[in-house]
Amino acid sequence: MNKNGFISLIILLLFCKILTAQNFISQTIEYDGNTREYELYIPSSYSQDVLSPLMFNFHGGNGTSEEQIAISDMRNLADENNFILVYPQAIADPTDDGSLNWIFKGDSDHDDIYF
Repeated sequence: MNKNGFISLIILLLFCKILTAQNFISQTIEYDGNTREYELYIPSSYSQDVLSPLMFNFHGGNGTSEEQIAISDMRNLADENNFILVYPQAIADPTDDGSLNWIFKGDSDHDDIYF
């Protein structure tokens, strides 16, 4: 992740006013002409005064972030261990009939690393 992407994510988390959340917060970020979506979970134990790890949980090929949450819902674990969860959503691959994948089959200039 480049420096600007990391800083953007940190700013988002710092300015998030939801200190106790039982559900995911749907978020978007604009990058390189694409609207990227992700689900964010902040544990009830979260405090801005304490550093918290950030855990990314990626869905498989042609899956969705919602399906990944159903398969691997880590909210209880996040609450018990005080880490923030992010379930990112891949964008549609125009070279593969619009399937949702992190790696496009054909040539692409989209940047999942930044996202």
